[in-house]
Amino acid sequence: MVGTNAVELDIPDSMGIEAVQNVSVLKEYDPDDRIQASPPPLRQVKGTTEAVMEVEQIVDHAESGTNRSRHQYRIRFMGLPEDEDEWMPSERLNHAKDVVEAYHQAQGLPAPSWPTPRTT
Repeated sequence: MVGTNAVELDIPDSMGIEAVQNVSVLKEYDPDDRIQASPPPLRQVKGTTEAVMEVEQIVDHAESGTNRSRHQYRIRFMGLPEDEDEWMPSERLNHAKDVVEAYHQAQGLPAPSWPTPRTT
């Protein structure tokens, strides 16, 4: 303890966190808290050097734009829990076209349209 309501933590300087913390921001250790032992799997995007997180499933979608032609999808990534779902526009899901197309079919939605790649 450092004073009556602060503690000094033994943490590396590289974390960028102040070592002295007020006790009000700390919580008791709970071994059942979710700790991710290994990072989620990455998949190499064909024809590039880019690696992306593997899409497990699409759990929701939203439409916007003229004639509701733009889609965003709530993505669940392989190896991550539901509270890590992320909303992504279709333009960022070229690596998961099969998952997007399967979602459209399962939901009775028209087939998605994909932007044509630019050539230089």
